[in-house]
Amino acid sequence: MFSFFRKICHAFLIFVLAIVFSYFFFFLFFHPLNLVFFAGDKLIAATSIANSASVPANPINQLAMQLDEKQQQLDAREQALNDKAAALNSSNNFWNSGLLIAIFLALIILGVLVMINFYFDRRREKELEILAERDIREKTLEEERQQQQ
Repeated sequence: MFSFFRKICHAFLIFVLAIVFSYFFFFLFFHPLNLVFFAGDKLIAATSIANSASVPANPINQLAMQLDEKQQQLDAREQALNDKAAALNSSNNFWNSGLLIAIFLALIILGVLVMINFYFDRRREKELEILAERDIREKTLEEERQQQQ
């Protein structure tokens, strides 16, 4: 019985360690799909070198090479434009603009207005209480006068 329990604990420990290691490698970007993509990239690079070395030079290959060079130039220009756009977007960012300050100031003003409203409500409530007490006193005085007469 004890050995069976020990085997179960041992299997559970191995299972937990496997999960811990898989999470560790997952967070280090050693995900199985990433490893497959890495191996695929290496395979494609190896086969493309062999293909380009085995094809003799001809006018079609030269045109293809020129097109590839042109495509690389266009890609570089596109990347430069994307970098410029990203720089402009980061400078126009909401958090860097005055709009955030305006919203913050508006919230402070609204908070102050709410506090003033509470103050005036409380003050009106006290005035109403004082008026109600005065009315009660006047009524009781009138009743006492009427009783005395």
